[in-house]
Amino acid sequence: MVSQAWANFARTGVPSANGLPKWEPYTRDGGATMLLGDDMKLVHHHDRDLMALLSPEYEY
Repeated sequence: MVSQAWANFARTGVPSANGLPKWEPYTRDGGATMLLGDDMKLVHHHDRDLMALLSPEYEY
């Protein structure tokens, strides 16, 4: 599935494959990120706390 997503991304600019959630482009407001693994899912702002810790001066 990941290989198919990479191939589709290279071909169309959208990482899609059967079984993957619909991809959303990352934006600062939306924070969409595709997590790949046993449980593939699209999450929003999953790392906001970590990013604030690593770069506290940055405006999220």
